[in-house]
Amino acid sequence: MKTSERTIIGQMNDSIYYIECMQQGDGMLNVPIINRSLNKVPMLKLPLFYSTRMMIQEMENRFSKS
Repeated sequence: MKTSERTIIGQMNDSIYYIECMQQGDGMLNVPIINRSLNKVPMLKLPLFYSTRMMIQEMENRFSKS
């Protein structure tokens, strides 16, 4: 999705840099480990700062029995 918001672009660039740092010497990526690691990085534009907390809240809102 396109965005021109500088803070979002900065967070995306930080994520790309992090992925490049996590890349193994043979050029392979361990996607599950990288994904778990990125989910622990704060994202200041999210109300709860961490994507995992935000996802859990959304799932509880949508799927919890009232």
